[in-house]
Amino acid sequence: MNALPLVSILTASYNHSEYLDEYFHSLLEQTYENIELVFIDDVSSDNSWEKILSYQSRLEAKLSKVILLRNPENRGLVHTLAKLKDYPTGQFIGILESDDRYKPDMLTTSFNYLNDHPTFGAVHCEVDFQYPTHIEENHWANLGRTLPEGDIYERLLKDNIILTCSFLCRVELFKKYVDFNKYLERGYLTADYPMFLDMARHTHFGYIDQSLAIYRVVPDSISHPRDIKKQFKWKEAYYHIKRDYIQEFGASPEVTARANKQYHRNLMEAGYALFNKEKFHRGYNWLISHYPKEFSRYVYRLQKLGMKSRIIWVFTRKIESIWRLARS
Repeated sequence: MNALPLVSILTASYNHSEYLDEYFHSLLEQTYENIELVFIDDVSSDNSWEKILSYQSRLEAKLSKVILLRNPENRGLVHTLAKLKDYPTGQFIGILESDDRYKPDMLTTSFNYLNDHPTFGAVHCEVDFQYPTHIEENHWANLGRTLPEGDIYERLLKDNIILTCSFLCRVELFKKYVDFNKYLERGYLTADYPMFLDMARHTHFGYIDQSLAIYRVVPDSISHPRDIKKQFKWKEAYYHIKRDYIQEFGASPEVTARANKQYHRNLMEAGYALFNKEKFHRGYNWLISHYPKEFSRYVYRLQKLGMKSRIIWVFTRKIESIWRLARS
């Protein structure tokens, strides 16, 4: 019998066949010796399922427990995670998306941290970002960001600075406080941000200043869409989560003001970019009433003028483009 506690890894996958070799190899190369994998394919239309099954024997030889499932029909990420939640039997749990991967010491290092810090319920770490053309090592350090530890709930309400591939937590807290069905009912496009907020409300987070995972930036994914409508929709959904949690559980005046400003600025910018009068005026009117000096500047007055008609909008966008080009 393995003396190490079982670590459960949950993965919901859809059309990631081209990334699965790196994903599975990262699990097979883990230095941690007691791992349970619960993997569900959301009816991929590529050859993902065939590739998943091709790794089954190698996974079963290396890992302590392997559960490979396939949805009967495509249900989406959050619904699939809700289905996965009841499967893990480990004492610790991580969520690894099938386009991301762990470095070999990810689970060993994260487990050791939680084992040495019994009052901390979760831990996260530095990450590398993999773009289509290159890998950016130590992403957060390159941005000059110092990531928080301890009570990070309010810090998370400013920005989500945790990626699922960098995260490990105690399973009893995960099962008690994370509610994917609630996220579904609220129409959230993502599960990771509300999950981290719910965890952070009830436990301290540790931080390991070492890159132990690789996050893949996939063009035209749900969080990196090419289509401008989808970009604004993603941002609106993200800010909506912030405002939901602030309204329900409260936050400092500074964090509340920041979230409201972000939400309404995104409405204004989406309305102007897409010529949606309702969105533009809803965002602009809130911003001008709360930040009159900032949003009475020339560029915003020009945008407001442009929203009077589509003809004027086309003209003001040309003026704005010339002005921005002259400033660059």
